[in-house]
Amino acid sequence: MPPVEVRELRALGGHRRRLIKQRTQTRNRLRAVLFAHNLFPPPGEAFGSANRSWWEELDLPASEKLRVRHDLSILDGLEPLINQVEAELVRQSSLAPWADQAAFLVQLPGVGVHNAMLLLAAIGDVERFDAPHKLVGCAGLGARVHSSGHEHYGGRIPSRDGATSAR
Repeated sequence: MPPVEVRELRALGGHRRRLIKQRTQTRNRLRAVLFAHNLFPPPGEAFGSANRSWWEELDLPASEKLRVRHDLSILDGLEPLINQVEAELVRQSSLAPWADQAAFLVQLPGVGVHNAMLLLAAIGDVERFDAPHKLVGCAGLGARVHSSGHEHYGGRIPSRDGATSAR
């Protein structure tokens, strides 16, 4: 069983993932309304406050207009929640036991604070692995390689159940 701080970080990461999923679903519902009526939003952030009057003035059936208002309201409520969770991830990245490892991970190309913390939540204490290849094996990220003489074949990354992943 992982230590309490790892479990809490995993729970926070899962909470962030659920909030972002809700935001994506809401935006997709709003895009579906636009698609169904062959509408194009004005330039800028389609769901931003600057375009709210445009959404309000759309010529839609009453029930659809109500759903649009509700979805825009849901988006308004989700944004501060996501920002709070992300601020907490940033805060925790500067605290023990994450500070040293997070500082190292954010130096890697494409890894920001949020991704570094989600990686640390998945890995837990990196010191529990004797060697780097054991961490790679535990994560299931070791690609299969066949090399013999002049032949060299790179394989797929195995999935968690041991089978190779399909591409």
